[in-house]
Amino acid sequence: MKRLYDLPEKPYPKETVLTIGNFDGVHRGHQELIKLVVKRARELGADAAVLTFHPHPLEILKPGTQVKRLNSQEERAELLASLGIDLLVMYPFTRETAQTSARDFVAALKERLRMRELWVGPDFALGRNREGNIEKLRELGRELGFEVRVFPTFVWQGQAIHSTDIREMVSSGRVEEAHELLGRPYRLSGQVVAGARRGKKIGFPTINISPCPGHLMPATGVYAAWAVIGDGSRYPAVVNVGRRPTFGGNGIVVEAHLLDFVGDVYGWEVELWFHKRLRDEKKFPGVDALVEQIGKDIEAAREALGAPPSDPRPPKPFFRELEHTADWEIVVFGRNYESLFANAARAMFMLIQAPFDRPTEVSREVKVSAFDRESLLVKWLGELLYFQEVKEELYTRFCFDSLTDTSLAATAYGVQGRSSMAHIKAVTYHDVAIEPRQSGGYEARVLFDT
Repeated sequence: MKRLYDLPEKPYPKETVLTIGNFDGVHRGHQELIKLVVKRARELGADAAVLTFHPHPLEILKPGTQVKRLNSQEERAELLASLGIDLLVMYPFTRETAQTSARDFVAALKERLRMRELWVGPDFALGRNREGNIEKLRELGRELGFEVRVFPTFVWQGQAIHSTDIREMVSSGRVEEAHELLGRPYRLSGQVVAGARRGKKIGFPTINISPCPGHLMPATGVYAAWAVIGDGSRYPAVVNVGRRPTFGGNGIVVEAHLLDFVGDVYGWEVELWFHKRLRDEKKFPGVDALVEQIGKDIEAAREALGAPPSDPRPPKPFFRELEHTADWEIVVFGRNYESLFANAARAMFMLIQAPFDRPTEVSREVKVSAFDRESLLVKWLGELLYFQEVKEELYTRFCFDSLTDTSLAATAYGVQGRSSMAHIKAVTYHDVAIEPRQSGGYEARVLFDT
């Protein structure tokens, strides 16, 4: 799938069958629409195309609003690609975009994307003050030479599917209902960070997971979930989303007790697939009562996931070192580009033994641009090294605001200090390469000058 982050300067080389929307969640209704768009494009010898907006229009139209999404920009792109989309345009939504007339916008789509057909939902509208409703779009189609096709609201088992409803299901803990409408479990990703280590003391060690801003959090409670770690290792898990009232906690935390697992994964990325809500979070009279309940939760999780006990095993690592004569060279893996870039940074700071088991103390905004993804990866890592040197900060957590083929904006979190290990002087361009993996996702080869 080809990605663009604006309309192309020159007309796209093929005609397109285009659909426009936020496609948050890429739920069953979205999937049916995409299937029809792909089928129609194949019939016409055209490319199947999707245009989405980034950031979400509400965040521009109502400053200060943060829309909690069902998936990240990268996850949405992955799902659309898996459905057969040929072209994804992640169009930048600005105040200027909001003031563009419907006619000017669709004229640009017709000219630059060679739009032959536009597929939309029944309540769709675009342009200034949402003037481009279905009737107006059909009028413009007759004038400019494209056809408008309306996809009716999709109904699944008697229920119309809307992203807003799915977000409400997840935020109220109804993850099984959300699973039905999404066609897959709701997934929440984050990085393993330092916790209070109380679980280990009572015989049930947990990992604390810190999602990046913008992720929709499930309601407080205890869940049966699958945890995917490192290079795709999967473990059944009991996940608690809540305040840990037995220990007097306040802020919301996500912690998972991984079954059949052994190892240390501080700093690693974890993706949780929520299958079933087991119970409400509650305060227990003491540790013994909590331990008894956790034992029951483990049995319930195994039953819900169909995961009988097996021998504990460590996860497959998300990077490996290669033999080299002098410098450090690694191959790093990621399930998507965001994950790949974050994992490359994690690997670099793991090599110099940054303290991933300490709570973060500092944050640093990083913006980088380059001419392709490989050079962007090198400049991203180089910028982190620069800040590490001049600000004496060791970064252990990474969240992306945006990531394109040639630019990124991210926040790096970490601790104050310098490494006592061998110093990485630079990230080199020697043999740097980003490649898709047969098993899914991407890998990058990176050489560090020490």
